[in-house]
Amino acid sequence: KKNAQIEIAGQELVALGIQQECVALRRAIDDGLRKVAAYEDAVGIALSLIPIDELNRKAYERVSTLSKEGQGLTEERSLLEELCGWFKQEFFQWVNAPACDYCMGSTSLKGVVPASVEEQHDGGASRTELYQCGVCGNAVRFPRYNDATKLLETKKGRCGEWSNCFGLCCRATGYKVRLVVDFKDHVWNEVLLQKEGVWVHVDPCEGIVDKPLLYEEGWGKKVDLCVGVDLDTVADVT
Repeated sequence: KKNAQIEIAGQELVALGIQQECVALRRAIDDGLRKVAAYEDAVGIALSLIPIDELNRKAYERVSTLSKEGQGLTEERSLLEELCGWFKQEFFQWVNAPACDYCMGSTSLKGVVPASVEEQHDGGASRTELYQCGVCGNAVRFPRYNDATKLLETKKGRCGEWSNCFGLCCRATGYKVRLVVDFKDHVWNEVLLQKEGVWVHVDPCEGIVDKPLLYEEGWGKKVDLCVGVDLDTVADVT
């Protein structure tokens, strides 16, 4: 009888775990759909900030140079690589802990709270990290914004903000783009190359294009489930 009770309890725990995973999956999908849908109204703003003529020139020159060397590269892929490089090197900033906005001293995390009404309204933040300056003691708020248009303004964050804002930049330059979540601790993008007919992995945080084994072979990271979301589809891209 005791063994039977233990087995039933185990089954209930498994069912609860599956239910929680399904809720997390649905939440991630809904979140991704909201983000990519919002891109359509913000492409003009993004394009005004992207040096598209310069990126196109560099992409064309790379294609021409590689062609002379007997190596093939499409302008579509070359432009994506230039866009990714510009985004990482010149546009967006990785932030582990924000600098103090009073004395520019280093800060340390003290906790996480719900975003204020203003932070929710201005940038779709759902939570805000609270930091304290180790120099002057000033309290610093770091809202985790979900609105890609707001991220064009702040130009900072971690992988969620990076993939979201980069997704908007890809859409602004004419690419079809997915947000990809691995349900562990990372988010990146996939971009459709129309002429090649393939979706390629892009990680703007790393400045890397088309290296999907980066996480398992490079980071030694276990990947269980990766879901990609764009305007038309939700796909298992594991």
